[in-house]
Amino acid sequence: MPINTACAIIIDNEKKILLVKRASDKKLFPNAWSFPGGKLEEWESLDEAVVREVKEATWLDLVSFEKYPFTGHTSQNTWSINHLYIGKTKWVLIQETEAKRYLYDEIKWLEIAFNQIEIIEKLHNDWML
Repeated sequence: MPINTACAIIIDNEKKILLVKRASDKKLFPNAWSFPGGKLEEWESLDEAVVREVKEATWLDLVSFEKYPFTGHTSQNTWSINHLYIGKTKWVLIQETEAKRYLYDEIKWLEIAFNQIEIIEKLHNDWML
């Protein structure tokens, strides 16, 4: 059975994308960078999950968001359905978080988790980055 995840693609006015660094103890992609997001709780909707996950990872509040076509990803025999949202926040990053904004050209030096580099490339090709 697939695991449902909700992630936010947050791009600022300077065309920088917000990424968070995954913890070193994560089973999949430790210390890699990814969109803020994670697994849905049993009781929550996709919309509730993306808001919660962004808040947990960055302390930012999503002020608006819309669905972006989702993608599937298989890693170590686990199939997940990654529900993506394009979102906007009020930009007040707390220094204690592992969240940073990157320009497209800076991302090539980072290890990106899951299939998210393909999504970043699509955003770049669609002139969003």
